[in-house]
Amino acid sequence: MDTRTFFDIMGTAPAAVTIVTTTDRLGRPQGLTVAALCSVSADPPLLLVCIERRSRTLRAIRERGAFAVNFLSGEGKNVAARFAETVPDRFDGLDWHPGRLGLPILDTVTLAHAECRTTEVLEAGDHVVLIALVEAGAAPAPHTRPLMYFRHRFGPWPGEVEDARAGGEAEGPELSAQPRRSHGAGGNGADEVTATAPHPDWLHAAHSRR
Repeated sequence: MDTRTFFDIMGTAPAAVTIVTTTDRLGRPQGLTVAALCSVSADPPLLLVCIERRSRTLRAIRERGAFAVNFLSGEGKNVAARFAETVPDRFDGLDWHPGRLGLPILDTVTLAHAECRTTEVLEAGDHVVLIALVEAGAAPAPHTRPLMYFRHRFGPWPGEVEDARAGGEAEGPELSAQPRRSHGAGGNGADEVTATAPHPDWLHAAHSRR
């Protein structure tokens, strides 16, 4: 199968958009846009993310052995685009604070976050799969809307968001957490370049190489 068709197929599954962050050996913040992630286990709480193997941020994560997943709000598409492009300092002018593990947590645009310690590293084609134990984090506030990735575009979740637990409604069916995300908006190449589509709202076209 050709790469374009593969991306088109996998882009059919809507995915949450996140900024995965860490610090390098000098304590400098590092990060990139990632939509290839999912939960793995509830007991113990594990998640996984997939990052392009040449990513600078991946190198920092491997050195640190820990990373944070910042789940973006619907207003965070400009931040998602910035962290997928080559810029001198992706954190320039962006408010953030160190979390419980000392990892960068983005302010304002972060809907929820998870701070993780890497437990397994798996080589998978042109990406590396990081399985990590979630040690700290914060859940989203009720009725907040996430940023999504669908058909090579960024956009906020449409419509209102109902909070079943807050309203006392019954929870939905139990779904097994399975790695089913596409190669979302991770880093492409040593400079983590992911080209943006020509769109007035900076909606993003992941994995297009120009």
